Amino acid sequence: MAAATLLTGIAMGIAMLGGTVVANRFIKKLDRNKFQTYVAMLLCIVGVSMVIMGA
Repeated sequence: MAAATLLTGIAMGIAMLGGTVVANRFIKKLDRNKFQTYVAMLLCIVGVSMVIMGA
C-alpha cells in the first residue's frame, strides 16, 4: 500500500470521527420532531437530486 493511500485513509478516519462527535452533540440538542423533520427533508433533497442527476 502506498504511503499516500495510507495517509488519505487516516485523514478520512479522523474526519469521520470528528464529524460523528459534532453531529452527536447537535442531534442530542434537537427535540425528536425537529430531528425527524430534518432527516425527512434531507432524504427528499437527496432523492430529488438522484432523480435529476440520474444516479
